Amino acid sequence: MKVESFIREHQDHITIKRLRENEPITAADLQGLESILFSDDAAGSKEQFIETYGEEPLGAFIRRIVGMDRNAAKGAFAEFLSEGNLSANQIRFIDLIIDHLVNNGVMDVKELFDPPFTDLHDQGINGVFPNRADKVIGVIREVNARSLAA
Repeated sequence: MKVESFIREHQDHITIKRLRENEPITAADLQGLESILFSDDAAGSKEQFIETYGEEPLGAFIRRIVGMDRNAAKGAFAEFLSEGNLSANQIRFIDLIIDHLVNNGVMDVKELFDPPFTDLHDQGINGVFPNRADKVIGVIREVNARSLAA
């Protein structure tokens, strides 16, 4: 709770802001944040963090807590959306992905084969985007990668 509370209270920290806005971060960015986060008076030790949350990368963990800015999530899909005519179901599917990223910050590609995505087609992404699923998945992977240090 202390870690999550600390992260929510420090959303104006440059690294947390970059994560939220899907901007690239560096190892130095994360080290600076770690030094604040794991100081004696903040949210406990790094060892306690790993014991509680496992080996999840800090950037992905933070993004899961603070989510992603809606405009940043839309921006990640802007090029894909501008490539061609999409059906109403395809646009709704992308909107569902954007909603997920706004709320959860990152996305496991496996989720594209579960509700609410299968509500639009029983085969999930493969049914909605039979010839372009790989492009959508590529955007998601890029978004997820930006939660990690470059």
